[in-house]
Amino acid sequence: PAHATTACSATVSIAHPRDNQTETLTVRTTRSAKTTATIHYKTSKPVKTATATTAGVATIRFDISRATYGYRVVVDVTTSSHQSCAAAFVPER
Repeated sequence: PAHATTACSATVSIAHPRDNQTETLTVRTTRSAKTTATIHYKTSKPVKTATATTAGVATIRFDISRATYGYRVVVDVTTSSHQSCAAAFVPER
């Protein structure tokens, strides 16, 4: 169909980060899409944004600070092109 959209995909750079490591979320979406990531920590849900390149790649970097060890942190992603996807990581000591 002419109006089909491609699904987005999201990956994190570190599956099991340690305190204060910087995580990099890479989202593959449509070109120039505005991308919003909600990071579901145990006690907070910060939101980060980025705009995808003309190649359809958005990169969001964030410090995990002292996230709860062993708690699976899901990062939900939505885009201005009506796509959604997710990635996850589990902090460890």
